[in-house]
Amino acid sequence: MLHTSAGPIRRAAPAALAMLFALMSSAAVSASAAVPLQSIPATTTGIHRFMGIQGDVGHNFTASELTTIAKEDDILVALQVQISKYGGALRAANPGLRMFAYQNGMFAQSNQGSTFPSSWYLRDRSGAKVQSNSNHNYLMNPYSTATYQGSAGWAAYVGAQCKAKVSAAPLATGCYLDQVSSAGDTSFVTSLPINPSTGKLFTLSTYMAAVNRVINAAAAKTVVLGNSYESGNRYYANADNTVDATNGAAFEAEHWMGATQPRDAETLSKWKMDVQMLIDSQKNGHGAMVNFQDMSTNLTQWQGYVVSTMLLGNNGHVWIQFASSSSSGPDALQLNTPLMNAPIGSPTETYSTTDGYLKGGVYQRSFTKGRVLVNPTGSAVTVKLGSTMTTIGGSRISSLKLAPYSGTVLLL
Repeated sequence: MLHTSAGPIRRAAPAALAMLFALMSSAAVSASAAVPLQSIPATTTGIHRFMGIQGDVGHNFTASELTTIAKEDDILVALQVQISKYGGALRAANPGLRMFAYQNGMFAQSNQGSTFPSSWYLRDRSGAKVQSNSNHNYLMNPYSTATYQGSAGWAAYVGAQCKAKVSAAPLATGCYLDQVSSAGDTSFVTSLPINPSTGKLFTLSTYMAAVNRVINAAAAKTVVLGNSYESGNRYYANADNTVDATNGAAFEAEHWMGATQPRDAETLSKWKMDVQMLIDSQKNGHGAMVNFQDMSTNLTQWQGYVVSTMLLGNNGHVWIQFASSSSSGPDALQLNTPLMNAPIGSPTETYSTTDGYLKGGVYQRSFTKGRVLVNPTGSAVTVKLGSTMTTIGGSRISSLKLAPYSGTVLLL
């Protein structure tokens, strides 16, 4: 999928705290600075996708594969060497494709444990350098100003790396920062980091303030996307929503709708947060890239549920990736179904809260060429449509029964 490291596990947070973050989110980030969303195609009509190929570094893409990737996606994340190698063919197949060079935002590589100045590394209570559990990368300190190769501190170094990669791959629009989320202050790492300015453990909010320094340092050099939102629940409960006060253009929710069973998508309150996250992030001037993966069964139902949920919250700057662990071949060529190309048109109604779309026992949103219906509950619901509509499969219906945890796109 898009990233080279496993998804973070958040600190346990009471449900009441999560809901408090949800209620406070708009006020918390309303002062977001202007960001260069004009550098990314809008998603006001239809269904728009993003993808990453940096995980396919060992795959030699064919011309046919590159054409497919380019035509399916608006946004592509890749290593700088991949953009240099494939960028011309990709851009020829789709002049509107925007490519972003991959750069880890908060971690140095596992073989760089002594590469940088000592003050650049974050440490735990015992003084040991903090690493990720999955691949042993080193968690870095954005507050250090010690100089290395002309960069005064880790944040400046990341910004310089982004600028260099974009310069080396001229067809790149900007830089994609991985792991600029609360992951470094959770059980994703070997131990919790100490805040060098206080000598105490970071809180989630103070850790995210450090992360935001890295995002802004890179955004001062080029257009930035980031792996920050994680999921709707974490967007609010783990203070990941504070990245909306940075100059990043768009942020990915790598585990949108949940990464493990039971998924967030199967708990109504968390499902509502997934939609509300899209509404709030766009209201605060940022795009959202939602990723759902690792399904190997019930793919048709899950794809309908995930894509329809995304369409409830897409107000013009949301992209989706839906992939499956049961698929073979490069990640970028997975699960292209008729649903992903549904000509639904543009929304004809927009609400500021998820519950604004609750109608007839399900969540519905009307579009110029169709309608989206989602049932995020554990019980089936029968819906009368009020007119005859067409399913993605071509059937004409005037009512339908939505199974638990399902969604559908209907066309006029």
